[in-house]
Amino acid sequence: MNHPEDYFKYWTIGERLTGGLSALTQKNFAIVNEAEGKAFYCESGQQLGYDDYKTALININEGCLFKVGRITGGRSLRLITNDGEEYQVDGGTGYLNSQALTGSSCFIQGLNGQRGYDIPDGAVWDIQYVEGKGWTLKNVGTGKYLKDATHPAMFDEPTYFTFCTLTPTTGIQIIENTPMTNERSRYGDSVFNLQGVKVGEKSDWNSLPNGLYIVNGKAKLKK
Repeated sequence: MNHPEDYFKYWTIGERLTGGLSALTQKNFAIVNEAEGKAFYCESGQQLGYDDYKTALININEGCLFKVGRITGGRSLRLITNDGEEYQVDGGTGYLNSQALTGSSCFIQGLNGQRGYDIPDGAVWDIQYVEGKGWTLKNVGTGKYLKDATHPAMFDEPTYFTFCTLTPTTGIQIIENTPMTNERSRYGDSVFNLQGVKVGEKSDWNSLPNGLYIVNGKAKLKK
């Protein structure tokens, strides 16, 4: 019997951008760490995320692409939505920002006079490409390197990232929860991982590891 189907869409690495900053001109690119298999993204609001590809490069997030811009003292990084538009935070364009060394990394609402929330030039970046290694993100405000989203730019040693375009990929089939037939109802209480493998029932939710799941045909994040 034919069932209504939806598709969970995510993206994989396309063109790897190399060379100088001119290689980034007019490009919307993801920032990924291929050694760790992780990428930066925005789940919602001002929350900067950094997680595995299947969590970060997925269509239910606000965005996972960036565009570099020129600003006094360095470059800015604007978040771009999955529709290719500039991400808006409370009516202002969202820019990647490193807060003070005791804070974290997030998105700020536009670039105010301080160009960052907690420190001057917190949203200004020195972006460099190192041949054979990748791109580094050094924050002008802290004078140190970015490694992930949990910490601000606070590291003396650089982390090397891949800046890349993304290729859309059709992911797992999501079975919609429309209890019309006995055959359909089998899936109503099932929980699937992002590979489409059933990992339990809704009654098992509290015992499942943290992560992203498909429940009733929709993505649900367990924290």
